[in-house]
This record gives sequence, structure tokens and C-alpha cells, in this order.
Amino acid sequence: MSEMESGHEQRDLHNEDIVTEILESGSPEEVEHVRAFLNVTEAQVQTYSLYAKQRKRVHEESRSTYQERKVKNPAPTPEELSMGCYLESIEPQVQQSVMNLRRKGYATYESGYYGLSTQKIGFTGKPLEHFQFPEDFLNTLAHKGVTVTVKPNAISFDCDRYVEIGELQKIWNDIESALPDLGKPAEPNMTGGAQNFRNSRK
Repeated sequence: MSEMESGHEQRDLHNEDIVTEILESGSPEEVEHVRAFLNVTEAQVQTYSLYAKQRKRVHEESRSTYQERKVKNPAPTPEELSMGCYLESIEPQVQQSVMNLRRKGYATYESGYYGLSTQKIGFTGKPLEHFQFPEDFLNTLAHKGVTVTVKPNAISFDCDRYVEIGELQKIWNDIESALPDLGKPAEPNMTGGAQNFRNSRK
């Protein structure tokens, strides 16, 4: 029986926003459609669903904290002006790592949840072009079910299971600690949003 025949409106599962919405709050039947479309196991789609709900919860809490900051303490710090956003705009699991990386010279411009179950920090330029983590570091994380991917302009990781915010934060802290200091603070974020943030606070 098709989705239309079963009374369910056809939804475009090529659209990541629709998939995320279903994983956050869809019916069991809708989640099963997503599982079949992605060709993953039931356990994997449940993990995706838990992360989607976690991300939604984190974003709702962050919006509240951000609004409170804007009202009570609207003046940005020098580091926030360089980032082009309030600290409260950065997801909590990656906040401290982003700040530390910028102090080490890594010009971040995106961070946090990415895709269905990935955590990512993106950089301007290619600061990791010639960098590799030591094998023992990667093996330690692998034993915990964490797979790290390094690209010239980004670093990301995936967990083979659902983990809470505190554990995500610890993984990011471990990764940040293992990255070398580039010897100077990061250059200001020059994305459009960052420049708008600075211009609106002159």
C-alpha cells in the first residue's frame, strides 16, 4: 500500500529538513519510511531520531539563553566581535572548544550538529591541510565508538551510538586539546552574518 493509499501525504525524503522533522516528531510509520529510504537499520534510525530530538531541545534552550543575553548584556566582548556572534549563539557542546580553537588561531565559521548524527567545526582556509592525529589518539576514540574525520578546512566526528550533551562536549574538548596552537589568534569571521553582527553593534 502506498503512502497516499494509507492516508499519509507523500513527503519528499530527499529534503533534509523534512527528514529531520520526521525524526524529531514523526509517527512510527513515518520514521519507518525514513529508515527504508535511508536504507539503514532500525537501531540506526532510532539513533538518528534521538539526535534530532536532542538538537531540537538544544536549539530551543539556546534561543532562550540568547534572547536573555541580548536583553541583559547586549555589549559583545572582543572575542565575540571577532567571531561575529554572541557566545550563546554557539551550541553548548562545542562552545568552549570553539573559543579555545580561535585562541589557538583556527578561524571557525560553523560548528555543532551537522547532518543526521555528525558533529562538525568548519574553518576558513585550510589549517588542517597537513595535520594528522596520532594513531593512539584515534584508537582511543575508536574504542569509545567515535570516528573522527579530518579535512583541510574542517573536523568532524560521528558516534556509533547516542550520547548525551556532556559526552559530546568531552569529545570536542579532547579533539581541541590535541590540535596544535598556530601561534596567533584567529582572524575575524568575515561571513555575511558575522559582518552584520559587528555592524549592528557599532
